[in-house]
Amino acid sequence: PFELIEKILMYSSKQDDIVLDPFLGSGQVAFVSKRLGRKYLGFEIVDDYYKFAKYRLDNDVYRIKDND
Repeated sequence: PFELIEKILMYSSKQDDIVLDPFLGSGQVAFVSKRLGRKYLGFEIVDDYYKFAKYRLDNDVYRIKDND
């Protein structure tokens, strides 16, 4: 959850630090890092996850509604 990642980042980093997420997935850690003024670096090999994370970060949206 956003709040848990936020607490971890607040205690373990400061503004303008770089947060590394070697398994980016949906980009949740990168998204929270960006919101807290941290820089982020992530790696993802699954193309669909990469596209999802990129969309989330480029459009500054935390939740992306599923249209099913």
